[in-house]
Amino acid sequence: MPDPIKLSLNDSGDLVQSDGGITEIGNVLGRKVTWIIDDNEITSFQLIGKYRGNPFTELPTSQHGPKQELKAKFFVKSQDWDYAITWTDTRSTTKHMIDPKITINPVIGSTSLLLISVALAVTSCILAVKVSNLRKKITSLKNTSL
Repeated sequence: MPDPIKLSLNDSGDLVQSDGGITEIGNVLGRKVTWIIDDNEITSFQLIGKYRGNPFTELPTSQHGPKQELKAKFFVKSQDWDYAITWTDTRSTTKHMIDPKITINPVIGSTSLLLISVALAVTSCILAVKVSNLRKKITSLKNTSL
């Protein structure tokens, strides 16, 4: 699982994500993304999807809290998911909001799929050789028993 995205405030009081606000996850492997508070001034936060369609196995929680974890649906189509992060902090009593994106991209999982495909191809070759050897042994046994 990738490192969690840490949320903190800069000197201006704006929310900063440790990944720079550019989050990329896969749709096969590397499907989980986690946000955590990494600043004593942030009291809580919440993720809010901006449009219909949820590419995750669960909806973001409807409550503010210190942590949020989402997992992309298996083989969900490539997309940019627009969402908002609202947060409260010790500097004021109002909620603040930013609008980052998550890119769900099969490229992250493609390397793993390639490795799995190669492993399956090698396994198929090994099995084909074993079947061929078994056929030879069976033919040999048939010929000797005649």
